[in-house]
Amino acid sequence: MHVHSKTKEVSMGIFQGHQVLALVVDIFWPLITAISIRFLTKAHTRPNRRLMYWELPIIYIIILFLPNSVYAMLELKHLLMVDTVADIPNIWSFIVFGGISLFGYLVTLYQNILIANFFTKTKTGHMKAFALLSIVGGFGGVAGLLNFNSYEGILTPQVLYLITKMIFHHPVLIVLGIGVSVFIFLSTVLVRRIQKPSS
Repeated sequence: MHVHSKTKEVSMGIFQGHQVLALVVDIFWPLITAISIRFLTKAHTRPNRRLMYWELPIIYIIILFLPNSVYAMLELKHLLMVDTVADIPNIWSFIVFGGISLFGYLVTLYQNILIANFFTKTKTGHMKAFALLSIVGGFGGVAGLLNFNSYEGILTPQVLYLITKMIFHHPVLIVLGIGVSVFIFLSTVLVRRIQKPSS
């Protein structure tokens, strides 16, 4: 009986209280964003390659989608909280939610280092870039917890102001955003220091 109901739950597009499609999106958008960043940075390493006007909207969209990897990282919350999702965790809970969280974490670090390396070659420049990217990612991830979707920033940019206002009117969300940002920043700095410098 239990096995049958569990199979039925997954077949209906729900895994332990979470929409399966949403879990797929958690992986899809960070992956597409990372590939796009890689493509753009590589394209601009060519001699005399200048930024084209048509690329500006793409950069804006990438900035909007950048925190999606952090939101994926925060899927770990379902293993730490009682929120009607994986409230009675099993091995699959840790594989799925833990795996997506780890994926989001690694993509976040990859994106931060890739972008910082593109814009600056100095240690101070890297620190500034890591700090800025960590803040964008940290508070962007918190915005995702408030059900903000990146595409909303494309269709209705004023939503960015509203969601920012909402976050900074709640001390708990501010502390959470700062905490996530600091964690990302320290992780990025640590990985960058142990990473073999590319020649």
